[in-house]
Amino acid sequence: MSHDKARPGSAPRTLRPQMYSSLCANDLDLKAGFWDGDEQHPVLFRPIVGWVVVMNADEIRVVPFQPVVLNDFGAPVFAARLPGHIGVFGKAMTAEEARQKYALWQPKTPDAEPAGSQSGILN
Repeated sequence: MSHDKARPGSAPRTLRPQMYSSLCANDLDLKAGFWDGDEQHPVLFRPIVGWVVVMNADEIRVVPFQPVVLNDFGAPVFAARLPGHIGVFGKAMTAEEARQKYALWQPKTPDAEPAGSQSGILN
């Protein structure tokens, strides 16, 4: 199927070219945190295998320093693309400390941006 043709009855496809620039293949002494929001479940962590800068060419907008982790199949993916991603934490931080930091970081109203959401790094 050609990228410039839409399926019958659907809106035309819009390609949003993105450019990726590898920043480093290092964890910067951080780890990615994941939590489903259930108080009975712990925050889980995945090691960061690298960092990438993403630029959306249509919007001329740079999304700074996206952490890359391995998914359940061992493929590298952006941490934010996995369910339950809640941020990036210092390696020494425990699951309970991460949950407390995340609670402080969350917006107080449903429409508000989380504090520090530009970086998503919680130490």
